[in-house]
Parts: sequence; C-alpha cells; structure tokens
Amino acid sequence: MNLLKLFQFIALVSIFGSLLKAVPISYSGKVSINGINFDGEANFIFEILNPNETVLWKNGNTSEDSIKVTVRNGRYLVLLGGQGMNQLPPQLFLDNDEVYLKVSVDLKNGQGFQVLGPNQRITSNGYAKVAELSKYALKAGTADSAGSANSVATNVIKAEHLNENLLKYFKPTILIDPNSTEVFENGSTSFSVNADGKFLTYQWLKNGVELPGETNSSLSIQNIGNDFNDANITVRVSNDFGSVISKPANLKLNSVSNSWEKIWLDSMPLQYNAAFEDSKGDIVLHLIDTLNGNIEFLKLDPNGNTIFSKDINSSNYNMAAFTECEDGYFRVRAIEGNETFQRSQNSRGNIDYFLEKLDYNGNRIWDKTFGAEGDDLASGIIKGPNNSYLVYGTSDSNNTSVGEKSENSIGGNDIWLVLVDESGNKIWDKTIGSDIEDNPFFADSNDEGYFLTGKVGNEVGLFYINASNLQTAYLPFDTYSEEQNDFAQQGSFCITNSGEVLGLVQPDLNNTRILAIQPTGVTPVHNLPIGDNNRSILQHMIIPAPKKNEVVIARLLGDQNNQPVEIEILRIGSSINLISAHTLQLQEHDNQVTYPYLAAVLVDFNFLRNGSIMLGYYSLSNNDNDHTYKLLKLNENGILDVSASP
Repeated sequence: MNLLKLFQFIALVSIFGSLLKAVPISYSGKVSINGINFDGEANFIFEILNPNETVLWKNGNTSEDSIKVTVRNGRYLVLLGGQGMNQLPPQLFLDNDEVYLKVSVDLKNGQGFQVLGPNQRITSNGYAKVAELSKYALKAGTADSAGSANSVATNVIKAEHLNENLLKYFKPTILIDPNSTEVFENGSTSFSVNADGKFLTYQWLKNGVELPGETNSSLSIQNIGNDFNDANITVRVSNDFGSVISKPANLKLNSVSNSWEKIWLDSMPLQYNAAFEDSKGDIVLHLIDTLNGNIEFLKLDPNGNTIFSKDINSSNYNMAAFTECEDGYFRVRAIEGNETFQRSQNSRGNIDYFLEKLDYNGNRIWDKTFGAEGDDLASGIIKGPNNSYLVYGTSDSNNTSVGEKSENSIGGNDIWLVLVDESGNKIWDKTIGSDIEDNPFFADSNDEGYFLTGKVGNEVGLFYINASNLQTAYLPFDTYSEEQNDFAQQGSFCITNSGEVLGLVQPDLNNTRILAIQPTGVTPVHNLPIGDNNRSILQHMIIPAPKKNEVVIARLLGDQNNQPVEIEILRIGSSINLISAHTLQLQEHDNQVTYPYLAAVLVDFNFLRNGSIMLGYYSLSNNDNDHTYKLLKLNENGILDVSASP
C-alpha cells in the first residue's frame, strides 16, 4: 500500500469511525386518556432496560429527571440520547442483544408519573450496520483511485465518489410517513414526517406538484377548499447524497351542511356567546343540566355531531367563557375559595377568577388563579393584540398583599380587567367603575387595542383601551334602564371589516338604533323600526359579516304581552341599508306537544367560517323548571333549512 492509499484509508476510517460513537435514536410513541388522544405538553422519563429490567440507560442523572415533550393528537417523537438527554453508551447495542424502552409520563393531571406499558423492545439500525459500513470503508481504502483519494484529502466527498452500497447510508431515510386524514371543508389540518439523516431539507407536494414555500418537516393547511379534496400529500426529503419521497397521505374533504338545528332539553348555557367556532371548524360550548346542576363541556363537528361531552367540576357561579389559544383553549370561570376540585394555586379570597389552559380534547394543561380578598367574578375572555388575552368580570376586592389586584375598589362591584400572555402570566390589570354596581357586557379587540361595553353608574357605554400606552377612552351611548336589564340588549356592538365600530340601543319598544362609535363621540346613524305594530323588541345583537362591509342584526320580538314569539334576522349593507330580513318562529317540543314560550333569551350569535350564521337561545316554558337550549346553524341569509341537516 503506497502512502497515498494509506492516507485515503485512514481518512475514510476516520469518517466512519464517528458512526461508532453514540448517536441518538428516533422513537415515536402514543398517549391517550380513556381512548381519547392527549394533546399538549407533558413530562416524560425514558429508560432502557435489559430483559431482567436492569437499567442500562436513563435520560437524566437520576430516576426522577424528566424532559418536556409536545404531544400532538396523541403522537410524540423524541431522540433518545439527544434533546438534552444523557448520551447513549457506545457499546449499548453491541453488548446487549435484547433491550427494552420503559416510558413514564406525567400529564399534569395530579396523578404523577405513570408507566406507558408495556415496555417496548427497541433496536438501532445505525449500530447494527456499523460492521457493514466498516467493510465498505476498507474496500474503499484499498481502491486504486487517485481521484477519490484527492477528494477525501480535501474533505470534498460527494455522492458520485461513493458506490451504491455505501451511498445508501448517507441518503435520507423516512421513519414515519405522513398519515391520511379526513377534514371538513373550510377546516384545517396538518401533516408531519419523521426522517433520519444529516442536513435534511423538505419539500411538500400535492398530487406530485410542489407547494410553494412549504419546506419544513410539517405542513399546516388552513381554510381547506375543494382543491384539496382527495389530494395525495407527499414530502420529498433531501440532502447532498440523495432524496426520498414519502408514501402518499390522502386528504379527504367532508362536506359541511349550511343549516341544522340541535336541541338540548333541561339545559341552558353558562353565558352570552358561550358557543364559538375554533380554527378547526369545530364548535365548543358549555351547558348546565338544570335538573342536577352539572356543567357539561361539549364539542361538536361542523355538522353539529358530538365529538365529545364531558362533565366539569361545577361552581356555584355558573359562568364560563372560552377563546382559542395556541394548541387549545383558554377557559375562564368564577370559583369559590372553598371549592375542593383540584387546582394548582390557592384561593386569593372568597371568589376568584379561574383561568384554565385546555388541549383540543378538553383536558386541562394548567390553571391560574387571579383575585384579592373579596368577590372576583370572571365572566368573559377575548384574544387581543400580540397574543394577549383580556379576562373581564366584576370585583369588589381591594389592593391586598395577597393577590393580583393592583387598584382599590371604587365602590361596590367594579369592572375588573386582567390581561395575560399565552402562559397565563398577568401583564396588567385595570379597575373601572363608579360608587354603585357596575357590569361588563361584551368585549372585542383589533390590532390597536381592546373594546368593552358595560354599565358604569347610570350609563351604558363603550371603553377603548390602547394596547400600547393603556390610555382609556369612555364613550357613553345610552342611559341604563332597569326595565331593560339585559347584557345583550344594552351592550351589543361589533367591529366591522372596515374597522368601524357600530353599537345598538333601543330608543323605544319598536325601534333599534344603530350608533357609529368614534373616538370623538357617538353618532346615531339609522333607526330600524318593526314593521308589525303588534310586535315589540325584547332583545337585539349585532355581528360583522365576514369578508364584507356588512353587519347582521338579530332581534328577539315579543307579542302585545311581551311574550317572545319570533327572532328576526336583518342583513345591513355598508350604507346602513336593509339588504334582507327573515324571521324564525319560536316553538318548543316537549313530548311532541307544542306550546308557546314563557321566556326566551338570545345567547349566541356569530358567523362561522363557511359563511353560515350560528344562533343560540334558551327558553323557559310554562313549566318553570323546563329550560331548553337550541343551537341553530342558519345559511348566510339567516334562513333555517332543516332538510339540509346532516
């Protein structure tokens, strides 16, 4: 062997000798609770055992050291020996023909670490192939090829310098292919791939055509339309030594009905606008069973079918509100300090704001408590600028050494606002009120700040809080009336697609007045009278139409005795002109007997992502204990077509 060949041999052996060192091993597992896939972050402990359960390796220095792993739809992926874990012993798979992986997980549900059994036998293809790699390295080292030797000497080894038997060890390898899935139109989904190799790049394809800009190991698709129906999704994984394409994952698009109705007997909602649509197109809501007082957390698919239903710990203060956050939901409630259900923080006083982070399956990930020594009753939460979340409610607490309230009570129950970040940490809090009872009604936000309607003193008005400097502007637009003591009646407003803020007031029983709300003041812009003199307005709500500079108003109308008889849906154009009007007759069905309502209240009124309108109301019949909640999905014109229900 001449000197050049010897150098070539030494260089190649040096390269492949690095493979004899400990390298991480990809491992994918699954976590579910009572058959429901877990979604969120959890703490894991990984140990490798021999058949006698002797520990050969563990992720940390002690048996209690854990690592945080993200679980999506029940699936997780880790690199054993990587991600801050202890390195795997180089001789682990050479000295042990049979090893098993033990996985323990803490789902932060109060049960501590639990073993995900049974232990799984594992192998490492990388270690098993070391001997074969060395064989090819030796062959390359004795080859009489000055060109290849020069490439090694200059540290420039390319794919063309290696034969096929050796090249396959440098090319990417797909360990887990993307999974096929079904999704409703206008919904969202994601795909991911698990690949092995160095310096990998990714390119996702739909039916063999590259998707521009989709070059990560995962693919997220929002507002899915018919162009993705029955599409085959693949990903090309590449590096300097070659590429590989995954097996196709089929994306099936399920149709969504534009109209349906769902009825829950002996039930009522927890709060106004308690039902909302998330980014996946699913609808989540809370209902109270009026017979036993249990609170039910429901999730429906876009066709109104139940995905899951679960009881939550009840509170004597049956108020709860939702909004979507990263990887799940924020839910806020009012809970008493002596309630015994599991919580991670002590009560601040008598009644507290209670904020929970839930995954998409409704499992609690963490909770936070806010309050002071008195009664702090949370009633709503909205998402604001810069991934902030505004929690609002009432408080009679003062500034104390224990708690989060930074300002004293002004008098009686004040409006108390608490702004938190994605982790539930308080950013600031603000007290708004008068020397008598005050209440918040509705809240919304834009990129600049937060809007809140409420009763302060004897007025109903809108507060605007600038997100940058926290300056607060107050715009009164109605006089508070005990006869119209209803949140939706006196505080309904919306922010249109053009950025205009419109509110509603009722000057008399037969008119709805639309107000234009600007920093300089409130201007009446239009009256919407009732066409039938035998009707009166009992309640009204306003929402912005999606992708149009229009608004839609829902009005609950009563008869001459103020008994609710119908709901009117009005579509209003950008010039405050009436585009369309439709009515829904109120009827209830109990043992197939139809009877008129004694009372009814509008509680849910929102647009859905496919342009349909979601309308919810509950009623109390002639039987004082007979509450009924009905959730309707109307087409974009406000018409219910029950024949189109799934």
